[in-house]
Amino acid sequence: MSRSILSRSIDQLHSVANRLLARCTETQETNTCEKPLSQTHVLIAVVISTALLLGGSVLLVLFWLHLRRRKLDKLEDASDPFELAAYGIEPPVAQKQRRRDRLRAIMAR
Repeated sequence: MSRSILSRSIDQLHSVANRLLARCTETQETNTCEKPLSQTHVLIAVVISTALLLGGSVLLVLFWLHLRRRKLDKLEDASDPFELAAYGIEPPVAQKQRRRDRLRAIMAR
């Protein structure tokens, strides 16, 4: 029994060694000495799809950063009461209306 297990394992090792160390053979039907042409097409497809994936992800990250910056700018502009004063443009100061003027404005409508 141990002899048959040993012979089977030797046969398996021999089979694996033949597959790993096989040399090319050239016949009329097949030529294993040359690389098949289809592998280059696969390589080109993999390179192009990887480049598109990386480029698309970079664009998405840049767009996300742009939207985030716009949001922060909007929040900053809303909370900055002295922004217009920095340019010399100040909002007009609201004057108190007299009660009589307010009533006339309401009646004129």
